[in-house]
This record gives sequence, structure tokens and C-alpha cells, in this order.
Amino acid sequence: MSDFYIGWSGASKGSKRFTSRFFYSFLVMMFLLVTLFVWLERPFSNAMFDYGNQIELEGYLLEEPVISIRIQQSDDFEILPLVGYGKMGPHAALENLLGSGNYHVKVRGTLISHKGKRFFELTDGKSSVLSFKASTEMNHEPKVLGSMEITGEIMDPKCFFGVMKPGHGKVHRSCAIRCISGQIPPVLAIRNGDEFEDFYFLTNMEGMISKEDLLGYVGKKITINGVASEIDNWKSINLESLEMISEILSITKCG
Repeated sequence: MSDFYIGWSGASKGSKRFTSRFFYSFLVMMFLLVTLFVWLERPFSNAMFDYGNQIELEGYLLEEPVISIRIQQSDDFEILPLVGYGKMGPHAALENLLGSGNYHVKVRGTLISHKGKRFFELTDGKSSVLSFKASTEMNHEPKVLGSMEITGEIMDPKCFFGVMKPGHGKVHRSCAIRCISGQIPPVLAIRNGDEFEDFYFLTNMEGMISKEDLLGYVGKKITINGVASEIDNWKSINLESLEMISEILSITKCG
């Protein structure tokens, strides 16, 4: 009895065409995915979070308009707002100093910088405060810029100035809300075309508004009215009212 054998005669032309099309489509799709990944991971302007590289700073501890360290740079001064680790403000690290007088402090942490502005993260909590001593240095008085109306976006500065990409807009809104809820001070960022070029810390008129009142407006285009001030390299505005496109929140000063 003879063996029965059917040999392989090769794939059909239709099968070859399908395989070829699938292969080249797969290559194109992979190229597009890699391109998209590279685009999403592109450098976020000149924002920088110097993660893993802790340094020490010495200066005067400010509590207004936001908790900051004021350091001397040659013949001038620079204010670096302080933030805590993660989505928290610096309050826990400085709880023994806040509201109890004027202090000169030495702190350790991580720099965050963007657009010529610098923040300082107290990375190790309470152990970030290396030393402190009472200071007779007078609190530097801000320069009053006057009443103004400005339009911008409320954001959390820690993420925007270097920790997250992107750190603004609707895509970042939920993260910004958590940061501001954790006592990271809100900032109003002002656009010039496609770029943010000016920044104001939002402060409270006494007895009028809390940060929680701002959470519904984070990441949205709003117009703010208030009295603006400037101290060294930072501006702030005492909020009197804010207006959002198609929705208005009017806040009247109490007292």
C-alpha cells in the first residue's frame, strides 16, 4: 500500500496580499504610537523638578502672601514659595514656627523652577527644617499695584512649575483641586497667546473667601477683580470677585 501525501504548495495570492497589508499597517501603527509617546513625553518648556537632588537654603521665613523663604541674591532678594511633599502645603513641616514670630531659617529640599520662578519643596517634612532662630528683620512691605481686572486660569503652581506634564487645563484639573485642597497656594496664570507669562497668587480678603470656594473654578478661564500687590519677584491679588464664562460668582467683601 502506498503512502498518501499532500505537499505544501504555498499561500494563495489573496493570502499573501492580506499578510503584506497587515504587516505594513502594523509597522505604520507602531510608528504612530512611538511618535505619540515621544510627543507626550516631550520636555515641558523649561520647567524643572530637580528630583533626587536636595539642596539647602537660608533666609527669612515669610507667611504672606504665601508661606515662602526670602533669600538674598547679590544686591537683591528672591522669594521662593514653599510646598510640602506630594500634594501638600508646607504647614506640617513648619507647624512650630508659623504664627509665632519672625524667623531666619535653614531648610533642605528640592527646587522646582519655570518661567524664571522658583519653588522649594520641603521633601523630608519636619526634618527639612535644619535650624531656625528668632529674627529682628522687619517683614518686607509689598508694593501696592492698585485695583485691577485680569483674566487667566487658576492652577496649582507646584505641578505647573515643574512637577507634572501637563500641569494646567482641564486634563490637570482634578490633580490641581487635590493640591489646592492640600494647602498648596492657588495661582492665577495669565496667558499671552499660547504661553503663560504672568502669575498672581490668590489671597483672601479677610472674612470673605476661602480656598475651598475656588475649587469649582480651577482649570477654567476666569476674570478676577481685586487689589494687586508685588513683593520682590512675586505678585498677588486680594480677590474681591471672579467671573467665569457663562457662569458668574460674585463675592462681596464682608465687614
